[in-house]
Amino acid sequence: MKTTTKIAILDLTHGGIIIAKKYMELGYSVIGVDVYNTIKDQSAIGIPISKVPVDVKDYDLIVAPVHLDTDYPSLKLATVNNIPVITHHSAVKDILKNYLGTSKIKTIEITGVKAKTSTAILLAEILSKKEKVLLHTTHGLQYWNNGNPKLIKKGLSITPASILQVVDIMKHYNLNPDFLISEVSLGGTGFADIGVITTLSPDYKIANHKKNASEAKMQIIKNAKEGSTVIVNASDKINLKNNNLKIITFGDNGEVQYKEFKGNIKLSYWNGEINFTPNPNYEITSYKTAILCAVTVALSLGIDSHIIQSVLTGFTGVQGRMKQTLWNGRILIDNSNSGMNVDSAKNALDYALNLTPYPLPLTPKIVMVFGEEAYNVCEGINLEKAKQFIEQSPIELILVGDRVHAINRTRQRFKSCAKSLEEGLDIAMNLTNEGDVIISCVKCFR
Repeated sequence: MKTTTKIAILDLTHGGIIIAKKYMELGYSVIGVDVYNTIKDQSAIGIPISKVPVDVKDYDLIVAPVHLDTDYPSLKLATVNNIPVITHHSAVKDILKNYLGTSKIKTIEITGVKAKTSTAILLAEILSKKEKVLLHTTHGLQYWNNGNPKLIKKGLSITPASILQVVDIMKHYNLNPDFLISEVSLGGTGFADIGVITTLSPDYKIANHKKNASEAKMQIIKNAKEGSTVIVNASDKINLKNNNLKIITFGDNGEVQYKEFKGNIKLSYWNGEINFTPNPNYEITSYKTAILCAVTVALSLGIDSHIIQSVLTGFTGVQGRMKQTLWNGRILIDNSNSGMNVDSAKNALDYALNLTPYPLPLTPKIVMVFGEEAYNVCEGINLEKAKQFIEQSPIELILVGDRVHAINRTRQRFKSCAKSLEEGLDIAMNLTNEGDVIISCVKCFR
């Protein structure tokens, strides 16, 4: 970076503006390229903007998100002209060196297909029993102390650039955490002291179907700083040969393992075990990965096993992650989150059916709010799987989102359609009585 003077930042929709402004603060000349044409008022942004691909020969460095189509003109020209290209993740790592390079805060980044938010929240609760924790997830920015969270800000995304916003907010409020935990989409920056991959499966395509998401998530290992720790799912069969990193595995055949027996859970690790009985207000098998991840990180940090056991015993689940609550006299199974997919909707339905001792269609009635808030997430649900689920559903569905409505339109199985999760829940309330079950399965940020 010492010889770099001019930087082109591609994609202003997913954090590019934040990265560009930080580079400008550090004295670099930058231009932001509005790849997706989402910037309406250029004068309000505060950086030079191009609405068309730039001539990369005028720049020393190109910064592009890992999910950008590799055939985007500026990327192709950069390859032809040997202009260096780094990801948004790597750019954030470079910038963080200037802002947190001498800080004593221990940083943890969590990526993966599923269980990121649950892992982060459970880990924050464990660590906060002895330390102060700043937690950044899709639920917002929270400051944890002695097991209790305080909401600092909602509405942050989990793009890598959002970590830079978190650092600014931390300084603005004079927060002094011992740990900063960040949920990060599509890989880690490599700046973290501990990087976590919850799982790489099921894999999916990015970059206009030219790359696998698993490749992007592997950045957390590829870019990890020397001497840091990386925690991975043993089932992903990742090539773990890296002498500069401490690598710990969890899951079947991993260093930390999970066993369930007659409703009790045993976690075995390198020199001991943790036993606990889970709270009945969440579906424990849906949290297996999150529990393993969080516990593995905590053990790697030397957290006392009794503290971990105490937190696990009292844990009641996370909003939107297979959490069961009583809502206006109904049983609400809340599984609406950014990672929701058709398979998790099926799991939620199975869980609800096992809750009720009566065969359908006897009481209690079960209804599901199902679909996506398409404006709120980058990757929608799989439409083929959604179509099959809708056609085979044994219960009443309230469908959310235009794409899901279109599936139903051809068969017209269900009459209830909604534009949002909130509207869908209102409809479900009107369709049910006290004692009935409402399942919430909408892909959205909350």
